[in-house]
Amino acid sequence: MNSSSQNNTCKKAAAVLFALLLWQSAALIIKQSLLIAGPFEVLKSLTLLLGTKEFYLTVVYSLSRIGLGFAYGFAFACLLAFFSYKSGIFEKFLYPYVLMAKSIPVASFVILALMYLGAKKLAVFISFIMVFPIIYTNILTGLKEVDSKLLDFSKVYNINGFRKLHYILIPEIFQYVISAVKTASGMAWKSGVAAEIIGLYRNSIGYKLYEAKIYFSISDLFAWTLVIILLSLGFEKLLIFILNGVYSYAYNQ
Repeated sequence: MNSSSQNNTCKKAAAVLFALLLWQSAALIIKQSLLIAGPFEVLKSLTLLLGTKEFYLTVVYSLSRIGLGFAYGFAFACLLAFFSYKSGIFEKFLYPYVLMAKSIPVASFVILALMYLGAKKLAVFISFIMVFPIIYTNILTGLKEVDSKLLDFSKVYNINGFRKLHYILIPEIFQYVISAVKTASGMAWKSGVAAEIIGLYRNSIGYKLYEAKIYFSISDLFAWTLVIILLSLGFEKLLIFILNGVYSYAYNQ
């Protein structure tokens, strides 16, 4: 690890410690457990949660639902972005639907989807709806920004189809994909858990948050919120690791 990386790590650690100090100070000043729980109370609640089988079943359930929604959104976005890149007519046809997905509030989608899909499939659908326009827009932008000289080169040497995709398009748009995944993964978790809270499906993290609110268990509420943050961060890091690994393997880097 070089000195620059070490400095960045130290700065991040200092920022986290400072945030924890502010959090603990606020808890000590307010002295109202129904309003705010301190870091030590939250850590205690989290430790108790980690000791139960139900915790892991809940995490696996929400992770599978939100992960599935992300996978659908990513796959469809990649496919339709390439169709839009090849056909201006198709892009114009798809434009109002992408705009609608980006513009309509999550709560509106959740309520409408709940009426037709039920609570069990809700998190999958909402994660899909939130992920799709982010991935689609970034990939389409990347495709439109591909170096025109490379495209001319592909025409001159008759590089078409899969070869063009592999040697020109994917390398050119890869950083756009990484950027989109970083944004979309967080949105998938925020919207997916919000859908679980509204849908009140019993096996989900969203339902645990709702229970904590109903029973005024602020430490549990904070603990589950911390779990969501860690899962979202881990989910993003895992996706980036997989994408970078596949890219390095495919291009021998």
